[in-house]
Amino acid sequence: MHIYIFDEHGSSARNGIGTFLRCLGKCLRDKADVTVLSFNDEVKIYKEETADGIRFCRFPLYSRGAFLDNTEPGLAVLRTMIVDSPANVFIVNHFICTRLLSNLQRDFPLSKRVFVIHDQLWTEMLNGEEKKLEPGADDNVSRIVKAEREMYALADAVVCLNANTRQLLHEVYDLPRQKVFLIPSGIDISTDDHEGKAQARKALHIGKEEKLFLFVGRTTKFKGIHDTLAAFEQLVADYPEARLAVMGMVVNLDEFTALCPTAISRVIFAGQVSPERLHQWYAAADYGIVPSYYEQLGFAGIEMMAHGLPIVASDGLGVRCMFRDGENAIVASIGDRTNPEEYRRNLARAMVRAVMMDSGQYASMSTNALECYKGHYTLGKMREGYARMLRNICRTKTTEMRPVRKRSISHCEQLYHLILHSNDMADIGLFRGKMGVALELASYAREKGVKSLENYVGYLLGIILNQLHKNMSVSFANGLCGIGWGVEYLVQNGFTKADTAEVCEEIDRKVMQCSPLRMTDLSQENGLEGMLAYINAHIKGNKGKAVFDSHFLAELAQAITDKSGQMSEPLKKQADTFRALMAGEDAIIDMALTQFVRLPEGDFVNWNKLGLREGLAGLLCIST
Repeated sequence: MHIYIFDEHGSSARNGIGTFLRCLGKCLRDKADVTVLSFNDEVKIYKEETADGIRFCRFPLYSRGAFLDNTEPGLAVLRTMIVDSPANVFIVNHFICTRLLSNLQRDFPLSKRVFVIHDQLWTEMLNGEEKKLEPGADDNVSRIVKAEREMYALADAVVCLNANTRQLLHEVYDLPRQKVFLIPSGIDISTDDHEGKAQARKALHIGKEEKLFLFVGRTTKFKGIHDTLAAFEQLVADYPEARLAVMGMVVNLDEFTALCPTAISRVIFAGQVSPERLHQWYAAADYGIVPSYYEQLGFAGIEMMAHGLPIVASDGLGVRCMFRDGENAIVASIGDRTNPEEYRRNLARAMVRAVMMDSGQYASMSTNALECYKGHYTLGKMREGYARMLRNICRTKTTEMRPVRKRSISHCEQLYHLILHSNDMADIGLFRGKMGVALELASYAREKGVKSLENYVGYLLGIILNQLHKNMSVSFANGLCGIGWGVEYLVQNGFTKADTAEVCEEIDRKVMQCSPLRMTDLSQENGLEGMLAYINAHIKGNKGKAVFDSHFLAELAQAITDKSGQMSEPLKKQADTFRALMAGEDAIIDMALTQFVRLPEGDFVNWNKLGLREGLAGLLCIST
């Protein structure tokens, strides 16, 4: 089995999805070949590497990072490296990715698609209040639910991380039960090699008698940090030995200090800390606090339980699946979400209950927290869940699946760089723009037998033709004549089928507005030679059709005669070809792309230049 996990590196490196992906890879690598497709990674060019038995395909930033909105370049690369097969499973983790799932279905119809829910967009709008999802909900919420429903429908399996979400998927999103899999995330944490509480407190300068609450995560309203600070202000008034440590980046410190003005000296804002330092804080803490309005499944809560911390938690959607009042947590009711003071009072009362526990109650809740972790949130439990899901969606036994070979691609770094960045090129012309790249990709696809690239060539061609405008020059290098020549190249070489007289009608109209007799530039790039190159190719490709009017052709013939003494050898050849075509002869047209390549000497590769003339497309052209 081959499993491909999509990752948006820019965001997952900063949130819980990154932790989830590392755990997922560990769960799957023993039973399958696992590849992480890491988009927007910290690389300049496409790079592959293997670590801990997992292959990483690292994609650089392209399309301004919007790879979920512009899926075509990335999928074009994947089509060159992955052979579609029932033994393939794609796992997608990021919202909203309807286009990605749809195009995966288009490009890899035999493969399976799994979507893992880490968030639902309506939750922040409604503060996690699922009751407002009932019929008659806000129009914006209804649109979001509809979009999410369409996205889930494109997956062969939908994985949720808590029972609350599973119920919503059945009752609100109308997903069939056999398609939904409840698989809580898991992580292996051993506290045996961590320092004890006394040692950790000494290192962090926390007093022996202090009651330390620990908040870990993004410091947003949705995560409950504002309510926590306000509740802590109430707590410290009666329990001055209480202390709160906040692990997470703080953007607006003034806003936070205003919520607990008299207790601020008892609050530690530690910022983003290393995993090693975080575990030291876990060892030093007395209580964890998980006050979120909604959590699909928070790794911070799992880590707190693994360290045996009693938790002060909200009863928010998803959170209440992890924490039970009086067992492994003290639960504070959020109550009326339009009245934050109600939740803050409840949270303060829960914190009071925590500090008031006697040693027996504390030990019991600590033991229950640890047992809850071991029973539900270990890597082993997560591994069992994904194995069950994969068996269900891949009915054919893994041993019966035909082995899938990895495609071997020559010059893959150059090829992939071209594919990924070609759509970002502002120039759409032949020499230094999209058209030249499209032609080389088409040529490469045929020569190397990479048929899957042809779809991307068609995609690029569509963009090029849609970007034509009336103010474009008629130049061959970066204007209409070069683009028209490119269309003829694709059609005459059988890469695509089209009536070039129709496709190039607007180009021809603009060309015929020029006066060849008045042209002083005779060059290929911007002058008469380039115009003739297009006209000759276009006339030959449209035998029997009058693609240019007789007046224009007569003026062009006269210009050739008048300027014959000024012509270079290449221009003379184009002029001779034109005369032969006008005489009804079957002239030979040079349609080789190599004629346009002018690479600098040496082996240096300039990855910033993509074009056919002096860039990567030209290098690929003469190298293959």
